[in-house]
Amino acid sequence: MSDRNLARRVSPRLFFQWTDVTQAVLPYLLALVYTDSEEDAADDLQLQLQDRDDLWLERWMLDAVDGAASGSTPGAAANYKVTARTGLNVRTGPGTGYACCGALPFGTPIQVSGVQNGWAKVRYSGRDAYVSAAYLEQQGGAAAGGGGGGFAIQASLLVENWHSDGRDYVLDCGQFELAEISGSGPPDVLTLKASALPYSTPIRQTPKSRVWENYKLSGIAREIAAAHGMACLYLVDQDPEYQRTEQFKTSDIAFLSGLCHGAGLSLKVTNHMLVVFDQASYVCMTAGANKFLRRYFAKMRDYPAAPDISCLRIRIPLAFTSKTVS
Repeated sequence: MSDRNLARRVSPRLFFQWTDVTQAVLPYLLALVYTDSEEDAADDLQLQLQDRDDLWLERWMLDAVDGAASGSTPGAAANYKVTARTGLNVRTGPGTGYACCGALPFGTPIQVSGVQNGWAKVRYSGRDAYVSAAYLEQQGGAAAGGGGGGFAIQASLLVENWHSDGRDYVLDCGQFELAEISGSGPPDVLTLKASALPYSTPIRQTPKSRVWENYKLSGIAREIAAAHGMACLYLVDQDPEYQRTEQFKTSDIAFLSGLCHGAGLSLKVTNHMLVVFDQASYVCMTAGANKFLRRYFAKMRDYPAAPDISCLRIRIPLAFTSKTVS
């Protein structure tokens, strides 16, 4: 809760490679644009940073990450992967009674220094933290970043006291992979574009040929997701069955999207998850909440003291982004 006498505002929180860099980035942040695609596209995030001193163009983001992190991961740590489909909460202590200080999406590789009473000790944002060991799977090799190997960016938006009632709301935008860097100016501005499913990923780029026999749509979606290290959320009761369907020289995401369209369903990619849903049902279910959030973000340009934050087409995440476990 906020003081209801304070001005309404929106505050971003940013993680680069699972390190909280909010305070390092905020002095340079000109705009943050989060696009929540309704269907047939991946969510994306864009950050615009002022770069008059060439801090970002010359030294890139590594200084911000190193400066915000206060420690390194112990060398004796074991490698694990997050298995909770909708994400895993990171807590300040070993139990659900401790505060939540972040979340890790499905498939995130982490290093665990010890497990006790069902809680794993990890390093998060440069400090000790804990996650539920029940949603971790031990890996044989060295841990890599971001599940897909790219530079991971996580973002959330805190909306404070918008209706002067002291109530606060958090929009978890999810995890993205850096896809493009561009510069403009003068004055120098650096734009970082990140996507929940970059164009270079095999699920988008690798054509495949395969015959699927005696499969339900949910089974195809889950098998494709698993093959690419992703989670699958199948959020409809309708589940068409195919005696035989052919995938011919088509990427997995394009093939699955075609099946969903044929069944009158929608497909989207967010936070390392494939989500199959009935768009009409979610429009009805979240219409009130969407209108509520759109009013928040439509007025952000009226407040020059805060970064220019846009939120486009907020619709589906209200139904499932808050379901991180433990």
